[in-house]
Amino acid sequence: MYVPEHFAEPDVAVARALIEAHSFGTLIVPRPGGVPDVAHIPFVLDADPAPLGTLRAHVARANPIGALLASETPVVAVFTGPHAYVSPRWYEAPRKNVPTWNFTAVHAHGIARRIDAREDRLRALADLTSKHETDPSDPWSVDMADRDYVERLLGGIVAFSIPIERFETKMKLSQNRPPVDRLRVIEGLRERRGPDDEAIAAMIEANENRRG
Repeated sequence: MYVPEHFAEPDVAVARALIEAHSFGTLIVPRPGGVPDVAHIPFVLDADPAPLGTLRAHVARANPIGALLASETPVVAVFTGPHAYVSPRWYEAPRKNVPTWNFTAVHAHGIARRIDAREDRLRALADLTSKHETDPSDPWSVDMADRDYVERLLGGIVAFSIPIERFETKMKLSQNRPPVDRLRVIEGLRERRGPDDEAIAAMIEANENRRG
């Protein structure tokens, strides 16, 4: 990923927080001598080993990626956070600027390893479910499913883990603009009220506060 210095975010905690908040990611797996395979799947992020952690996920056994993971394979998991179009109308000199896009993204690099033990595959499913069953009054769990059905399900998936070796984190939040333009972008986003506008505005504002 191309990351100019002013958009780079070295803080591991920022990368982990973005993954936790936007855990439906894109897995990119190299194919020998050809175009890589890609899967769009939910992940669970474990804290260990510190400080980067480990990603866990699964794909259908019929997915060609399952076979590629039979050997320890270098992969990239891509997570995209809030993003928003930025109009030059918001800048102090709109006639001397062009549109751009503010966005947040993390690339997690590591070696994918198959999870073959039945109990570990079951835990992968249970952890993924518990992460998203957030209704405290009536949460669903894997234990509630028919045992035979669960066994068939476990036979139909390939589970894997990715101990993270490094993060690439890009937070493009108008850091390359003068202070007056950053404030005008915040104002423009909040007036427009698009799907991610408030989230991006808040991130720019947080950066302004850190700058002092």
